Formats: sequence, structure tokens, C-alpha cells
Amino acid sequence: MFDLGCYEISLGDTIGVGTPGSMRNMISEVSKLVPVDKLAVHCHDTYGQALANIFTALQVIVYMYSAGTFLQSTRLANHGVL
Repeated sequence: MFDLGCYEISLGDTIGVGTPGSMRNMISEVSKLVPVDKLAVHCHDTYGQALANIFTALQVIVYMYSAGTFLQSTRLANHGVL
């Protein structure tokens, strides 16, 4: 979908059965194909896991995005751009 032009990919747990572990794994796998700054999550709270899943997604995405930004900045600095 991303390769076809979608500007954002939303990963959904629309029946609310996801766990923080499954959220972490899903984002980790999808981020191999889609930049993390193009990911979103949609979580339902059927079994009381939505907040924990959103918190996990924020931790994973922010960490991956920050690491990617740091690595990109380092590459640019090493080439005299920054």
C-alpha cells in the first residue's frame, strides 16, 4: 500500500485482542517495509489493552524514528552536509 502511494499506514487492532508484545512485533516487522514516520495505530479497548498497546507503539515508533533521525544526521555530518 505504501509503495502504491498511501501517505500513512494505520495498523489496527480493531477487535481489541492485541497485546503490547504483539504490537511491538507488528511495528517491528512493518517498519522493515514502511518508514516509521508513516505509521499510525488504531486500538480498541475490548479487553482493556488499548492504552498499553498505544503506549508500546509510542515507545517503539519514537525510539525507531529517533534512531533513524540520529543515523541520518550522522551520515549527513560524516559527508560534510551538517
